Amino acid sequence: MNLFKADSTPPEGKSSRGAVEAPDPAPSAGSMSDPRVRHRGRISRAFVPARKTGHPLWRWILVITARLGVVSLILFIVLSLIGIFASQYASIGSFNLMGFNRTDRVVYSFYVNDSWGANLFEHSGGGKATCCMSIPHDSKTVRVKWILSWNTMDEANRHAPMETYKADVPIPPNLDLGDDNYLQVYFFPGNEIGVHYGQSTLASDVQPQVTGTRMPDTPYVN
Repeated sequence: MNLFKADSTPPEGKSSRGAVEAPDPAPSAGSMSDPRVRHRGRISRAFVPARKTGHPLWRWILVITARLGVVSLILFIVLSLIGIFASQYASIGSFNLMGFNRTDRVVYSFYVNDSWGANLFEHSGGGKATCCMSIPHDSKTVRVKWILSWNTMDEANRHAPMETYKADVPIPPNLDLGDDNYLQVYFFPGNEIGVHYGQSTLASDVQPQVTGTRMPDTPYVN
């Protein structure tokens, strides 16, 4: 009598008749058992990793902070580049403002496109400039506003409001921008002004171009 009976269980992958069994059907696309779905899930959770059991909380926070820092840095670089390109295309260029006073009145202050230039004594100007202003690409003129100081001692003693004028002056046609760009504003008698573009602080032979329009007087502020 044979005490050792042969194992009748068929080997794995084979039927009892010796035929190879068909493998389990592949999971349908999109099911949770599909490895591709599981892989996408891991990718979506990879930015904020799960905190492993036993790991210190500070180390988990440090990892997340470092990843956020990288994203913020990339975003800052992209926005900076966008700003640089936008500024180049949004304006003609950057200019230093310079004034020349050809009158007997003190120019208390002047502005070009709301950028402050300086104050000018009688028959003075040049040698110094104020930085900086820009001119939009589609502009044909620049708006110059200037305030004249008091004309009499009585006005000065009373701190009377000061005469204020404005004028839209055509942009100089020779804007061949270089390393140093100066927009020179010339004040002439009769509230006439002219604008010139140059690459130095030297005065130019500029003639009056437009006459200013009187605005409401500017109150004196001590």
